[in-house]
Amino acid sequence: MPPEDVQHSFWVRINPARNSIDVLGLTKEQVDRRSELNFTRVASLPKTPADLQSLLGDNTLDPNDPYVKGLRILAQARDIVPKQMQEAMSKTRVPAQIVRSMNNLRQIGLGFHNFHSVFDQFPGSTNVLGAGPVEDGKEIQPFSWRVAILPYIDQNELFESYRFSEPWNSVHNLSLLGKMPEIYRSPRAPADQSKGHTNYLGITTKGALMENENGRKMSDITDGSVNTILVVESKKTVLWTSPEDLSEYPEFFSPAIYVMADGSVPSNENPDPDQIKKMITIDGGEQL
Repeated sequence: MPPEDVQHSFWVRINPARNSIDVLGLTKEQVDRRSELNFTRVASLPKTPADLQSLLGDNTLDPNDPYVKGLRILAQARDIVPKQMQEAMSKTRVPAQIVRSMNNLRQIGLGFHNFHSVFDQFPGSTNVLGAGPVEDGKEIQPFSWRVAILPYIDQNELFESYRFSEPWNSVHNLSLLGKMPEIYRSPRAPADQSKGHTNYLGITTKGALMENENGRKMSDITDGSVNTILVVESKKTVLWTSPEDLSEYPEFFSPAIYVMADGSVPSNENPDPDQIKKMITIDGGEQL
């Protein structure tokens, strides 16, 4: 219920502390004097001299009285402080789309770590390890890490629907594009982004975690997992089943978001390209 609708009668006793002599420049007689005002509504706290004069009516209190000025300050603060709090909160509130994208990356990072727990290495940009069953006499065809971690992000049924003996772009496997898990599409993707395209890509440049097509072990990351980028949120997209990732510096949204090899997900308002390049390599020995 808004304050102006609250019917409430209360008294304000004006009884300044002794140190008000110093703070407000009052005489001892003024400090000793006690006055009372009756407000009939919460919303009737005076905000302007006219409001105050109307409230006082025939009351002998002077609108320029230091006591009354103090009331006006309190009344104005009632309106100003909530606005200031709202402004401060709006500056610290993280937009929902960013939070959702960070959660997507956390789940992807967890999928990588669960895969590593089973196979003692991360999946690569192109994989044969971790495939589902194939028919006798047929070979496993290379597939994306986004397919490899499906069982570890609660997508086992979709994983079992993929035919590992067929290329990723076979008629059957392409039919799965429309079933892309929601966590593979960035909440910040443009509305016209094609269906089945993902914004979450690894990096395959020299020295990167996914440079090796067959994947890397955690022990290979001598720069430290906390200092090494695993997957980024990218404006560039690829078909989610495609064993394809970034072979160049990422084109980030703002702020830049990525999941590190330790599973943490930082955001960066102004990413330094030199710093990012150091974070892409797994064993460059750079100082961050």
